[in-house]
Amino acid sequence: MSNDPFRFDGKRALVVGGATGMGAAAADLLVTMGADVVVMDYAPVERPDVTAISVNLADRDSIDAAL
Repeated sequence: MSNDPFRFDGKRALVVGGATGMGAAAADLLVTMGADVVVMDYAPVERPDVTAISVNLADRDSIDAAL
């Protein structure tokens, strides 16, 4: 564990909408900062270094299943 205040070692981060665009960039940054990253998105998440959970935010059952 690092004493660097900008590290996320030992922490888990959730990025909703992290398959592409700004969400993917946020997931990338969190991974490089040491976080255990979980990405929830409707689009496929093609990153081996995160936990991907498929979710459709327009569908309550999908949200319940993801949680």
